Amino acid sequence: MKRALALLCLSSLACGPALRTARRSADEPQSERELQAEAHVASPSCAPLAMALTPGLGALCEGRTAEGIVLASLGAGELATGIGVALKHDITYPGAAIPLLALSDLVLYTEFSRALEIGLSRRLLYVPQDTLPELAVAPFNLRVLSQPDVWAGILGTFAAGLGVTAITGGLSRPFRARPRLFGTDFAPGLGYATGGVIGAGLFEHVAIAEETTFRGTFQSAFARRFGEDQGLVYGALLFGALHAPNAIFLDSSERVSYLAIGVPFLTLIGGYLGWSYRQHGYGLAAPVAIHFWYDLLISAASFAMDPRHNQLSGSIALPF
Repeated sequence: MKRALALLCLSSLACGPALRTARRSADEPQSERELQAEAHVASPSCAPLAMALTPGLGALCEGRTAEGIVLASLGAGELATGIGVALKHDITYPGAAIPLLALSDLVLYTEFSRALEIGLSRRLLYVPQDTLPELAVAPFNLRVLSQPDVWAGILGTFAAGLGVTAITGGLSRPFRARPRLFGTDFAPGLGYATGGVIGAGLFEHVAIAEETTFRGTFQSAFARRFGEDQGLVYGALLFGALHAPNAIFLDSSERVSYLAIGVPFLTLIGGYLGWSYRQHGYGLAAPVAIHFWYDLLISAASFAMDPRHNQLSGSIALPF
């Protein structure tokens, strides 16, 4: 039994560091993460703008070789795939749109994680101290998922999301047809499994990038400037507002309901994510886990309800 527990702990999914907290007072001693960040940003060997916009470059220039290689490899692969498929089909084809969406999230994460690293080096309040590996495993980390606000948040936001979908007329009987992905019909088992893997990969990008941006960067900055309560509110409003442009990717018949119902709902989701972020001492692991599972479960439900006309079937549009 002890041997099994030890092996489980080695995975970092049950016993590794899961819920780091940020500096809440100027009197706190400097943390290990702040010391690391100070060393990282002390004498960068690359141009700051290039490091902020090129996935993996900043990590490589600061000596975080393994992280840099992973991010650079992902970015190069997604860019090559997106361009290659777009040249054969078009940019709205899922094989092109999905890797390019993932790449945009890599760039977003790269830019704002660099800002957080600078904030840590300056010992600013409310700057999250999570590492990228910790955020990557957060949606599957048992210590994170066992937190009441996380598992309840996942279930609650998913149920609320289905309710919003029902209000806007998007519910139908699931699993009525063979799934269609990238213009090809699949057997149900393989089709749903493939769709799930693709969705998990995409929403891992989305959750980490958006939580680093909206909670880690903007909510914390608002909290330092206006106070923690206002920081939460302003962060949620910004989260909702910056999702409004997704309407241009929707059919014209869906835009009004998205703006009237979807955007306010996403603002409330942003508020809950911001509250969870604050509850965990301005650590990103919990909101990343909630965000990932909300996106994945809502996407999976949408896929199951209409497996032949979905974001993976022939052309891509952004759901809420």
